[in-house]
Amino acid sequence: VLSLRKKTVKEAMTWLPDVFMLDKDRKTDAELLLEVHKHGFSRIPVYSHEKSNVIGIVKLRDFALITPEQYHLTVKHLMEFHTHPFGYTKTTDSLYHLMQEFLKSRWHIALVQELRNESTPLKK
Repeated sequence: VLSLRKKTVKEAMTWLPDVFMLDKDRKTDAELLLEVHKHGFSRIPVYSHEKSNVIGIVKLRDFALITPEQYHLTVKHLMEFHTHPFGYTKTTDSLYHLMQEFLKSRWHIALVQELRNESTPLKK
């Protein structure tokens, strides 16, 4: 617990260029299903137009029932059927604070915002 209080989110986060993400308009075809399973993440951020514009989360299990007849569907269609909560945190928050937010809010993933000043998020 002590190390969680001392470490910040910035020290533990995955930087945006390294995050496996999906474009909302991507088709849910066999290629995508293989890619999603290959990466193996249980929760995947979904963006619109650019990676810094995250609009939601899909879970690996959301892809489980997709059949070849449904390959015309997009990731956004999946999001309409399955809604998954996620939160925001700051780079300066302690990992302990973030863990408390996870427990309280039932999030399993949080997006990190770096602040220019007290209130303005800096998109990366």
